[in-house]
Amino acid sequence: MEKPRNFYGIMIMLSLVGYGWIYWNKTTNSTLASSSTCLIKKVLSIPCPSCGSTRSVLSLLEGRILDAFYLNPFGLPILALLICIPCWIAWDFIFQTKSLYILYGYIEKEIQKKPYPLILIFLVIGNWIWNIKKGI
Repeated sequence: MEKPRNFYGIMIMLSLVGYGWIYWNKTTNSTLASSSTCLIKKVLSIPCPSCGSTRSVLSLLEGRILDAFYLNPFGLPILALLICIPCWIAWDFIFQTKSLYILYGYIEKEIQKKPYPLILIFLVIGNWIWNIKKGI
């Protein structure tokens, strides 16, 4: 696990990139997020496991929960992380704690234990098959 300072910098950067991507897609009404940026879809002509995630997050922001889940269930945890991570970073900064960093370390160790990797792989492959069947 990297140092806390690096970890928080990476989390802030990823959050800003995520917010920027969502904002850009929301304000430009672009379909760029649908398939044209997906390297897997360009090369293989099939959607990747994360295809539809941006549209899922945008649907959630508009209150269309079922549409969001249908587009890509990964949109739900993505939006939750986009909301929770910056708030948690602010909390840790204000109160001079490292609770997010500590939780990340704990989760990282737990995910490496059986059967978690298999469950996560199964979920990603299942979502990938579902995206292919939907033709997303």
